[in-house]
Amino acid sequence: MDTDKEISQLERIVEKMITNYQILKDEKAAVEKELQALQETVEAMKGEKATVHKRVLGLIQSIEKVEKTSQAKQEGEVGQVQVQKQAPIFSIGS
Repeated sequence: MDTDKEISQLERIVEKMITNYQILKDEKAAVEKELQALQETVEAMKGEKATVHKRVLGLIQSIEKVEKTSQAKQEGEVGQVQVQKQAPIFSIGS
């Protein structure tokens, strides 16, 4: 009798292990599927990041170009103002 009891207990343990194994196998498949989806999302985000980076870089370059043009224009105007202020001084002596 003890042998039958031990075999029955062993059968329950083995069945429980098989059930747990199947549950873990299913969970692994679900996690792998989720991982694949996340990897695809990451790749898509990398592409978006590259696109955004290019666009932002283009905007920065445009701003720098406008600043350089504006600065050169202001420097030219300052030079003209100084020349205009100095011109009447020389015309007084004439």
